[in-house]
Amino acid sequence: MRFSSLLIVGALLLAGCGKGEPTSANSVPKSTANASTPEPGKTMPDPEAIALVETEAVIGGLRSSREAFMKRYNAADAAGKVAMRAEYPNGEDAVKRMTVIASQFPSSEAAAKALAFLATSSRDNAAFIDTLFEHHVDNEAMFDVVPVLANSPYEGSEERLRLLIDSPHDKVKGMATFGLGMALQRAEADEEEVAKLFRSVVDNEVFASIEVRAGTTIGDMAKSSLFEIENLGIGQIAPDIVAEDLDGVEFKLSDYRGKVVFLDFWGNW
Repeated sequence: MRFSSLLIVGALLLAGCGKGEPTSANSVPKSTANASTPEPGKTMPDPEAIALVETEAVIGGLRSSREAFMKRYNAADAAGKVAMRAEYPNGEDAVKRMTVIASQFPSSEAAAKALAFLATSSRDNAAFIDTLFEHHVDNEAMFDVVPVLANSPYEGSEERLRLLIDSPHDKVKGMATFGLGMALQRAEADEEEVAKLFRSVVDNEVFASIEVRAGTTIGDMAKSSLFEIENLGIGQIAPDIVAEDLDGVEFKLSDYRGKVVFLDFWGNW
């Protein structure tokens, strides 16, 4: 559970915004990068600006398709869910198109968004992350990349997270501070430094209020991680719980202090 929040985050954060109705599972708008020759007296369209529009349309369209799919999936019964799994929009065409745009205009805003999308959508994403740090380290799109760095085995992830803490964007700084704490916790680093990072997010009103998904902020995740460090470590007193036994009699965990207690947490889905 310790690192699940960032993994989830990595799955939900997609840059850009959709336009109009959702596209089909893997549909991608035709490239508009190669504009036709303008009429006399008219200005040639900016290829990078056109690429940015296309990038936002492709990423937004994929996001809309996935949201529409999940609504249908959640409304289906168990058999329907099984039948629908193959229909999930995997975004293969979007990945191909974003790769082309990122290579055509590597220093553009379109490339920053395309590379951030690729870094969070592709398993083999090291090259995309390298290019982001080469050309777009100060771009707000780096916000989406923090969960990947925090949970990645790549050498240099910690140094890159520290670099993003100096971002000019509060959104990136806050996420990078939390992400560094998660990365250090994952590496079993000094617990005091980890707690300090989480606490700095909780105590910063701007950082703490940044949403990572609907209803969940960086502050919420940092509080949860900080509570784990301060209250759930080996040798610490377990937080008290109140529940009912199999006979419906209320009891508290503290009633058994000093005795050997076996706790069995289970669920049924």
